[in-house]
Amino acid sequence: MPTNPPTIDYYGGFRPGDGLFGTSLIALDTETGERRWHFQTVHHDVWNYDNPAVPIQLDINVPGQGVVPSVHQVTKQGFVYSFNRMTGEPIWGMEERPVPQSNVPGEKLSPTQPFPVKPAPFEMQGLSEEDLIDYTPQLRRQALEVMANYDLGPLFNPPIHDTDPDGKIAAAMCPGDGGGANINNPPVADPTTGFLYVTSRKACSWQRVIPGEEA
Repeated sequence: MPTNPPTIDYYGGFRPGDGLFGTSLIALDTETGERRWHFQTVHHDVWNYDNPAVPIQLDINVPGQGVVPSVHQVTKQGFVYSFNRMTGEPIWGMEERPVPQSNVPGEKLSPTQPFPVKPAPFEMQGLSEEDLIDYTPQLRRQALEVMANYDLGPLFNPPIHDTDPDGKIAAAMCPGDGGGANINNPPVADPTTGFLYVTSRKACSWQRVIPGEEA
């Protein structure tokens, strides 16, 4: 069962911690309803990276492991998270890697996020100057001028504050909350070949948080 992030997608100052069971894949016992295992694909989600599609179940032949009863969760951030669906163990390993931190007052992000070792991402992740258009020198120069006003960064680049000290307009989130394998791009699988087919949308979001008025 895939889950969404807790309420208030882009600011987590009111919900400290990783947000247990938020933006997670949860396996339940169909007879008792009890939780068998869970895995959180995003800690303390401030990117609206809810798991957008029903997970795919396949029996796949993995070298060194034999036939594995697997489950695969595609995500907006361009990952496929693959697990043994009976135990919840990652099939090809998982790494907690450091990610950018927030400059928003009151916000405390997780210092790391889970990156699957395999398969490779199916979408571009992050945005840098090297990714900008270069069809002509003039277009390249114009792109650099425009993007100088924005905070470019890797995957899990967080929203910036309205009073950003560098004067940036917004932070680039690539893929954004409308990118990757979103709700309208569900995956399909061929059980005879073990192939998983994913459609993806290359789309960034531009995020800035502004203090709200007290009610």
